[in-house]
Amino acid sequence: MTDSSQNLGPLRLWGAGTGRTLRPVWILNELGLPFEHQCILTRTKTMETPAFAALSGRGKIPILEDGEFVMGESAAITLYLADRYRDHGVFVPEAGTAERGQHDDLCCFPMIEIDA
Repeated sequence: MTDSSQNLGPLRLWGAGTGRTLRPVWILNELGLPFEHQCILTRTKTMETPAFAALSGRGKIPILEDGEFVMGESAAITLYLADRYRDHGVFVPEAGTAERGQHDDLCCFPMIEIDA
C-alpha cells in the first residue's frame, strides 16, 4: 500500500445523484480531504464525454482519481480512502486483523442489500 504521506496527486470524484456516489463523497468529507467533484449523472449524456469514457471502462459511476490511480467501485473506494488517508482519521481497523474482517463483513452486507 502507498504511504499516505506520498502524494499521488489531486483527488477527483466523478458521479452524483446515487447512493453509490454518496459513499465516497461522504468519506472524502469525513476525512477532510480536498477533492474536485465532477457531478455527472448516471445514464445521461454527461457520461459520454471523452474524459469520463477514458476513465470508466465499465461505464459506471462513481470513479475516483487519486493522481494516476483510478478505481470505480464505491465500497472499494471508501475502504481505499480510509486506509490510504488514515492520518486524517481512522475509520477502519488495520488490514489483516479479525477486527477488520468483521468490519468489512458488517459494512459490505448492508451495501449489497440496499443496492439489491
